[in-house]
Amino acid sequence: MALCGGSLDDAFLQLVATAKRHNVDAMTLAATIVALAEDPTGSECDRDAVYAATDAWEPLVTNRIARARSAAEVECPVSLLARDGEAR
Repeated sequence: MALCGGSLDDAFLQLVATAKRHNVDAMTLAATIVALAEDPTGSECDRDAVYAATDAWEPLVTNRIARARSAAEVECPVSLLARDGEAR
């Protein structure tokens, strides 16, 4: 949500509007957004909430994950990287 800019109130209103538009609970959507930030597969999340989060914020999340992975590959010593390039 922070990637969109704006105030905390704006982020909350956007979250509620997205939840309403996709007919999912706002708290479930909020938890899903956090879970997707930790695990982009969303395997442990409510399917409808994953769709809502992806529909609304996927480009921002995808770009953020890609930048984080690039930074980890550049800034971390090779010994701190797992075989798949993810930081340990």
